Amino acid sequence: MQQTKSADSYLDLKKYEKECTKFYFLENILKSRITLHCETGKDPFDEEVNMYLAELLESMVSTNAFSENKPYVSAYDFQVISYIHEHPDCRTEYTVYKENADFGLCAVAVFSDYEHAGSYYKKIIKNSDTSGRIAFYYKLAANALSHLRGSTNTNVHVYLSIANHIAETIRILRNVSTESFGFIERLSNGSIFHLEKELSEKAKIKLFESKLDNFLKVLHENSQESSEEKKELLRAMTKELKELNPKFQFNV
Repeated sequence: MQQTKSADSYLDLKKYEKECTKFYFLENILKSRITLHCETGKDPFDEEVNMYLAELLESMVSTNAFSENKPYVSAYDFQVISYIHEHPDCRTEYTVYKENADFGLCAVAVFSDYEHAGSYYKKIIKNSDTSGRIAFYYKLAANALSHLRGSTNTNVHVYLSIANHIAETIRILRNVSTESFGFIERLSNGSIFHLEKELSEKAKIKLFESKLDNFLKVLHENSQESSEEKKELLRAMTKELKELNPKFQFNV
């Protein structure tokens, strides 16, 4: 699979044909349902839910939906409510509840086992079951949307269906992300240690080269017009270069 310039399609390298990204995700969601014995049809809106989940996954690769800064997305309920109180209108309620529900669903289902040192959201939800919170936000989003577009709107029923079957939805997306896509390539602690060490060594080499360039510049200036101030600077620079590379030798 190779993504094309248009993010809504990709190039199937086996068939060498352009395929729709959304349908790629949809196909794997259906496969996951079969694997988990959660076949489509148990709920009247399963098909619409499948399409919504496919579009949600597609948005992660075709838009900046999950990378752009959204001040109303938070792991704290009081921050979510505070934002709504500061922007009191039904459309804001819908957007805030939906975005938090979508973000939470992806955080626990798609990236369930992934955590890095700077992951604020994962630190907050660590060792806690957030499925109830996600379901509640989908219900609130459904309620807000029903006021905006009427209770017969398809997405109103989609959000309620996801909320009522949140555990099943998480299982499906978790299976899709791990079995079908291999979104996250796991690295052992040993591999991470060696990788960090290698990166650290490369950074040290880059820093040494940069400081050596500055050193040679000052050395040249001193050879043209010597001064005690320049010699003192050369001594300090020599010490720094030796710390970065013990093989470096220079006697001012």
